[in-house]
Amino acid sequence: MTRPTPSTPQWRELSEAELAATPDAKLGGTLAIIVAIAAIIAAIKGLMYLLYLMFMGGPPGGGAAVILRMFAPLNGSKSAWIQNLNLAVPALIFAWGGVVTAMTLLRARATPDVASALIAVWAIVAVTLNVLKRAVTATDGLDMIDYLQMAPYILFNVMIAVAFCGYMREGRRPNLFYRRRVRI
Repeated sequence: MTRPTPSTPQWRELSEAELAATPDAKLGGTLAIIVAIAAIIAAIKGLMYLLYLMFMGGPPGGGAAVILRMFAPLNGSKSAWIQNLNLAVPALIFAWGGVVTAMTLLRARATPDVASALIAVWAIVAVTLNVLKRAVTATDGLDMIDYLQMAPYILFNVMIAVAFCGYMREGRRPNLFYRRRVRI
């Protein structure tokens, strides 16, 4: 058996009576705002994708062809490829919103971990695509100035992902609501 160190969080599962008596165990505060925004993102992006597929993605470009164009544009140009690759970031945000909303409705214990993993993937993809777009469009390649210009964007995405993951892992309300536990 390993001994906990001061940096190792200790958790205690709540009984049903304790959970019912704890006001923070309900969906509220920052967690409610996160879930509401996730639901709004999922609804808006879902409607947008549905409308796009209905009006723009019909034959001959319907179904899987819309997704395939993201990775292999029909006309083969760099600008079309970059534009289509930009669909990956909103698609990840849509997936995050839908998953967080559904898992919250189910009050799944894994929600904080899954939501954090999706945010981490979003941040990695967003940063990678930003660097890739710069590299593809740069006529003379990337230099130190290009990297310095991208640094605030990269750092901001990293900060958002770390803050979100930290809140979902260590925050009182996510641990009470999803995992029914408190720090001791």
